[in-house]
Amino acid sequence: MRFSGWYIGALLLVAACQTVPTSPNTYYVSSIDPSANDHNPGTQAQPWRTLTRVQSALDSLNPGDQILLQRGSIFDGGLSWVGARGTPDAPITLGAYGDGDNPILSGAETLREWISIGVDRWQASCATCEGAVNGLMIDGELQAMARHPNPDQGDDGYLYFDSAASRFSISDDALRGDIDWSGGELVVRSIAWVLDRLPISAHEGDTLVTTDPASYDLTSGYGYFIQNHADALDRDGEWIYDADTQMVTLYWSAGEPSAFDIEVTARDSLLRIEAAHHIEVRDLTLHGADALALYIERCSHVGIVGVSVINGGADGIRVASCDDLNVANSRIAHMLNNGANIDDCQRCTLYGSTIEHIGLLAGMGGSGDGKYLGVRVEGEQTRFERNRIEHIGYIGVIVVGNVWVQQNVVRHFTQVKIDGGGIYAYRTQGSHIIGNLVVDGMGNTAGTPLESPSANGIYIDDNSMDIDVRANIIGWVGAAGIYLHNTRDVRVTDNLVVAAGESALRLSDDDLGTYNLENTLITRNLWVAFDPAAALVVFDSNNNANMPLMIGTSDRNRFFHFNNTHPLRMITYPPANAFDMAYTLNEWRAAFGLEGESVGVGAQP
Repeated sequence: MRFSGWYIGALLLVAACQTVPTSPNTYYVSSIDPSANDHNPGTQAQPWRTLTRVQSALDSLNPGDQILLQRGSIFDGGLSWVGARGTPDAPITLGAYGDGDNPILSGAETLREWISIGVDRWQASCATCEGAVNGLMIDGELQAMARHPNPDQGDDGYLYFDSAASRFSISDDALRGDIDWSGGELVVRSIAWVLDRLPISAHEGDTLVTTDPASYDLTSGYGYFIQNHADALDRDGEWIYDADTQMVTLYWSAGEPSAFDIEVTARDSLLRIEAAHHIEVRDLTLHGADALALYIERCSHVGIVGVSVINGGADGIRVASCDDLNVANSRIAHMLNNGANIDDCQRCTLYGSTIEHIGLLAGMGGSGDGKYLGVRVEGEQTRFERNRIEHIGYIGVIVVGNVWVQQNVVRHFTQVKIDGGGIYAYRTQGSHIIGNLVVDGMGNTAGTPLESPSANGIYIDDNSMDIDVRANIIGWVGAAGIYLHNTRDVRVTDNLVVAAGESALRLSDDDLGTYNLENTLITRNLWVAFDPAAALVVFDSNNNANMPLMIGTSDRNRFFHFNNTHPLRMITYPPANAFDMAYTLNEWRAAFGLEGESVGVGAQP
């Protein structure tokens, strides 16, 4: 068969079009350039103006393409990025250009038209608010909802209920009075580490009835307060929100509120990335999301670099089912609930970032377990390294799975709750906690009947196994420097613990976990204490006064206690067989055969 010349030429032209790649494109977006317009071609000289135009372009991006937002710009709204496909050599990038502050994606609504409704009370409408409003900011600072009692009244703002008929109600004589608290919100400590937020459906005499149940059985002796009710408005900056009318009511005695920068978290989310591969998000600020600022799901090879997530009504970042994610040199700050939740992340890295001021307003975070957290990291072959985690309402870092938590600084944790730690593991296996600095976690017992702050430096909890706790520096915590609770195959080596409030090391074996505390290695650690009431090492069990004989190996440690001649204790606590004995180092060796080559200094025999 013979082909004509024109047919062969046409085939060659088609082949050339299929094999010659197009050059990557860069699109520019500005909210401050006077020439910016969504009908422009998106060049730097003629940029786009809005995120609406960016959203329309996301689906058509090719490997190597970039969308760059001008620094100094503020863009209202958010983006949803689904199915992007870059390549290892040519990722797709969402980033910044120009000079100045990073561009902002804002979910906040500025309230300007305030109406006086009484002495020091003002109202403004939020037409763009999506459902509930979790956060209000004045000059960039998150404010607490109207609350009764105020934080400087009672026990740091808590009342204590007398009884509870169920998880749906509490009774307290202090509730009798002229105020009907129906329509407000009950914030109750249902257990030491939980603050539940329960809408109040009825107030009858001394009883509050809620529409939702508490997370745990309510026990008298725990505390509560009431928030988001007009009759609690009595301090500057306090506010309430009515979702039915979309009205914000503010207590403000400093003149017209319109003279101040007052914003509410109006938009639920700002950036959602799903089913994407080989993309990068760089040098952006996500501000004022109400529920979740940045969500990444079912992605691989995603880079989040130099991104700030700030002033959120609930959570900063959530990652689910991703591979090879990299979060570096970023910041998550001023979140009312959690900083970051990294769930099921394989071969991921979180490096050189700051997570701070998370969950610090009691009652403004979420109900139930796992709230007021700095960061939770779950995955396999995942690394959390050289980060700074500071000023956290509850736990600084939760680790689950084969995760390396290495060379981080964790400070000022358990500022709102207790029974937590700077670094915490629960029902996990294969974690490595190495070379971290964990200090200044004193716990907050307000609203509880408990005396112990239960704020631990590194806390390995029920049914965790095969964990390295190595070469960490821990100090000035309220309870134990290192706490092992119903664990097995844990190696505690080469750590320094200084000035822990109750003990440098605590080991517990009780009925809360299914593991017996066994096959533990404790060696080459330095335990230092100054407070006469503090021990260096404490073992406790609910049934076995000989528990130290079963744990494994503890030797070649150094004990420095300058005010206590008996720094080791064994405690059992069944009512019928309570036992609490303090030992010198020599007595401990004789009783249990441990610490044969250890050294004691200070007030030692």
